[in-house]
Amino acid sequence: LRPIKGQPILIPQSKKYDNEFWYNGLEFSGEGVLIKSFVDYLENVLLYPVYEATGLAKFYDIDFKRNNIEPLKSTKESLAKLGLELVKDQREMDVLIITGK
Repeated sequence: LRPIKGQPILIPQSKKYDNEFWYNGLEFSGEGVLIKSFVDYLENVLLYPVYEATGLAKFYDIDFKRNNIEPLKSTKESLAKLGLELVKDQREMDVLIITGK
């Protein structure tokens, strides 16, 4: 997840600092939200890891909606309205693997 080159990030900085948010599969909304919480939401709905490369390190007011008909396309379109994009890339990441015995 990164900013779209040449475009501003359109996520307003919040006056709140308590990381309060709610989400379901199609929406994420919150005031005073850390970008990490939003990235966790994206990972849950997309079912793959999302590397956060936005540079956003404060608290933000985020209102994000996508549709269930074309989930990936609508996710990308909704992110673009925020000035962000998902780019498929390869990176080394630490992961925890849990197996059953």
